[in-house]
Amino acid sequence: YKDYIQQGILHFEYSFNAVYYLLSIANVGPEYFNITISTLFIIFSITMIVKCVERPYRTIGLVFFLFFSITLDFIFNAYRQGLAFLFVALSLHYYSVNRKRMSLLMFIIGLGFHWSSIVVAIAIFLCRFISIRLAMRLNIAIIFLTLVAALVPLKIIPLISKILFIGSFGSPY
Repeated sequence: YKDYIQQGILHFEYSFNAVYYLLSIANVGPEYFNITISTLFIIFSITMIVKCVERPYRTIGLVFFLFFSITLDFIFNAYRQGLAFLFVALSLHYYSVNRKRMSLLMFIIGLGFHWSSIVVAIAIFLCRFISIRLAMRLNIAIIFLTLVAALVPLKIIPLISKILFIGSFGSPY
């Protein structure tokens, strides 16, 4: 953020770039960036919980969500992925209640925070064409390959890296 304020260079996806731009317009200094972005994350988390969790369970859902170890990492380290997750969760909620346009909008915003949001869209698209049995087999295969990759280098990371670099329109992030 400090580099953006000084040089005006943006390297992230469009939604996060918009956050940088809006924070700079609001004259948020680099020393307040972490506090501001964490506060925005908490506000968006509350919005997501209010939209996605039924009334008697909202408080427990919010407490669990905000103090879950992965969420804490989202709040303090992985801002882009955390914000993308919130918008993808809202996208899934709107998709489940048959509000397709709102779902698409939330997904596009989520994708603008982090490219990994596309995984959710692929999963939703695939679930229309594959059976539960095949989905279970694919999950088991992915878990197995993950375990194998943890023990033996499969050397597929360079290939995936090239594909992701092409898909991210040349952004180093």
